[in-house]
Amino acid sequence: MIPLQADMEEELLQNCQILVNNHFELQPIVLTVLAKLSVVTAFDLGLKCFGALSELMGAGRDMETAVTEVIRREVVGKLAGEAERVPLPLLKGLAALARRRPEALAGLQCFPQWLRQHLT
Repeated sequence: MIPLQADMEEELLQNCQILVNNHFELQPIVLTVLAKLSVVTAFDLGLKCFGALSELMGAGRDMETAVTEVIRREVVGKLAGEAERVPLPLLKGLAALARRRPEALAGLQCFPQWLRQHLT
C-alpha cells in the first residue's frame, strides 16, 4: 500500500468518526456512507469502513441502534441477492462484527439462511 493512501484512508475514517460524534444531524449520512463504502475491495477500505461502524456501535445504545439499522438497510439488504455476488469485505466485516459483538447482530434476522449458519 502506498503510504499516502494509508494516510488518506485513516484521515477519512477519523473525519467520519468526528462528524458522527460532533454533528448529530450528520450521523445518518456518515453512517450510510461508511456502510456503502464497505463493499470497496481496494486496499481493504471496505473492511476498514465496516470496522469503523462496529467501533461506533460501542458508543452507546442509541449509536448501536443507529448503526444496526444502517447495517440492516445498506449491508444485509444487499445480501438478500445471490450469494456469489456478495463482496468479500462485507463477509469479512460481518464475521469480525459477529466475533466482537454477537449481540449486535442478534436482531438482524434478515440474513440469508446460508450466511446465518456461519454467523451463529
